[in-house]
Amino acid sequence: MIHNGDDRHQLTVWQWGTSVIVMNGNDYDYSMRSPRISWEDALTAGEESLITITSSKRGSHLFINGQLVKEAQNLKLTIPNAHKKLRLILGNSVYGKHSWEGAIYGLLLNSQALSTEKVTYYYKQWIHQRDLSCNSSDGPMLLYTFNEYENTRIQDDTGHNQPLELPERLVILKKTFLSFSWHQFRPNLSFLFDAVINLIGFIPVGAVMCYWSSQSRSLPRKFEVKLILAFCFFLSLSIEIIQVWLPYRHSSILDLTLNTLGAWLGILLFQMLNTSLKNKSTARNKEEGGTRVS
Repeated sequence: MIHNGDDRHQLTVWQWGTSVIVMNGNDYDYSMRSPRISWEDALTAGEESLITITSSKRGSHLFINGQLVKEAQNLKLTIPNAHKKLRLILGNSVYGKHSWEGAIYGLLLNSQALSTEKVTYYYKQWIHQRDLSCNSSDGPMLLYTFNEYENTRIQDDTGHNQPLELPERLVILKKTFLSFSWHQFRPNLSFLFDAVINLIGFIPVGAVMCYWSSQSRSLPRKFEVKLILAFCFFLSLSIEIIQVWLPYRHSSILDLTLNTLGAWLGILLFQMLNTSLKNKSTARNKEEGGTRVS
């Protein structure tokens, strides 16, 4: 991924199952039908693959092991405008929640689009010599072979002195607080499972708080429900704030809403159950009193 701080302009090469997908922007689920180039069965477990992407005014081309597998004539991939700090990220996203497992043997970025003949030539060079270097006429901008490194730095073999940093622990480059997007609402089991967990997870919290209040009488009856809801809201808000700094966690306004709604349902369930128990107790006392009189 090459990122300049704006997800809409990022250039990303990513894997989904055995497929390789290349695109600008953040239309991961393809709901916006943003232009992309991809190929299924590009990667096979246990096997090495040399993936080459070229893009120019003539369109974009995807090569697997020196062979052209996909062409998109109307798609021109671009490197984001470096109006802010430009970052190259390998094996994750700037949010630190899209981890990738695999082996990367090298990475080469050119300023010129390679011809089909050159792609084939460089593939053969890689197969026989394990060498990714290319001619200066192709405009090499970055070349990482991962053969030499100093401490936490991978050297740039083009001589441009742009080393790749290897952090000792996961670093979240872009923190988001209470993010919201309509694309979060995806009709799949994963979204439904997360939504249900966030909803039912706070039902016991609201119910327990309501039970505690009814027993201790420490909250004014008039504002009891509002105060309990406010407590659950700020409890959920605190969790979302903490999750901003936790890897693989996501701070979402949807989670905050579902947590608060779950607490409100817990309060309603407790009140319904408490009212039902009181009515049964009252009815039982009346029956017992009537029996003694007769």
